[in-house]
Amino acid sequence: QELRQQSEQQQQGPQLPNPSTPPEQQQQQPNPAVVLPPWWDEALALMCAAAPAAAALDLQPQHVLGCGLEELSISQLETLELVHRAYLARLSDARIQLVNRQHEEEALEQARLKLEIAQFAAAQKAQT
Repeated sequence: QELRQQSEQQQQGPQLPNPSTPPEQQQQQPNPAVVLPPWWDEALALMCAAAPAAAALDLQPQHVLGCGLEELSISQLETLELVHRAYLARLSDARIQLVNRQHEEEALEQARLKLEIAQFAAAQKAQT
């Protein structure tokens, strides 16, 4: 619900300052209603790394999740598609790295078992 409120606030655009508040206080007052999740900055950085135009086009992480797509321009949608393609490539790379790590761990475990069996056999032979 909090993310929905943030998304709505972002779609509404910047809030105009209250004219009755002195200018020096207007600049110092953070918007207490906007509390971004801890992953937000990382998500924006990844999105901009995948498609540098994402920042200029004001794409946000919620767009990557499919929220608010009907309000985006064709340029925004095309850039979002580039972001998704880059993420798919990252997912594929991560999956390959995981499989490689698992194979390495299995090979190490098999080598450890072979050594253990050889040591046990050597100990049995030494006793006889």
